[in-house]
Amino acid sequence: MNKNVTKAIVLKRIDFGDSDRIITILTPGFGKISLMARGVRKIKSKLAGGIELFSIIDVGFLIGRSELGQLISARLDEYYPYIINDINRVTLGYDILKYFDRSIEDYTESIYFYLLCQLLRLLNQENIPLSRIDLYFKSQMLLLAGHAPNLITDQDSKELLENEKYTLSISTMGLNRSVMGTLESSHIKLMRLLFNKKDSQKIFNIITTKNEEEDIKPLIDAMFRSYLSV
Repeated sequence: MNKNVTKAIVLKRIDFGDSDRIITILTPGFGKISLMARGVRKIKSKLAGGIELFSIIDVGFLIGRSELGQLISARLDEYYPYIINDINRVTLGYDILKYFDRSIEDYTESIYFYLLCQLLRLLNQENIPLSRIDLYFKSQMLLLAGHAPNLITDQDSKELLENEKYTLSISTMGLNRSVMGTLESSHIKLMRLLFNKKDSQKIFNIITTKNEEEDIKPLIDAMFRSYLSV
């Protein structure tokens, strides 16, 4: 068996036997892997400090014929202590880790690993509101899964107008012009930033009203439930 070395993020830890743990990690090159960490719950274990949640780690592991590999080395690379000092950030962090664990296939693209890295770094910044991080997480997962709404033209392929109001159809992921619509140009601009993977930092730098985020949250939550719930 060859030793493999990689960056990783721990998604889940399960106690096994008297002193072992089974950990599930997400990596950029190997996808999602489950590993046996033997003796990790012993006081003198050299592995214990390297498999913390809410951190980026360097791991060495072996994969044999069994689906369960063996962890042989672990070291913290980046640790985000502010997350665990705030119960609300811990709660959102756990929800994100659980979602990645449940929804991502074993041999997934590296972009999911880098998105999770970004989300952990955002959660560690106390000046970034959790509501914005939650919206960004759900929007980016929809985008990666190919379920982003059309925010460029309406469903008649007409250019969106600055002073018009729109509704968003969850089934078609398209906008319709309507005098009863709740989406104005400011909402659409915010959603464009949330669903943009090229310049993601803009969404955390812009100043918006609380109402704008609250107005689009039900829509993004509905899209997430309809297309990505697991």
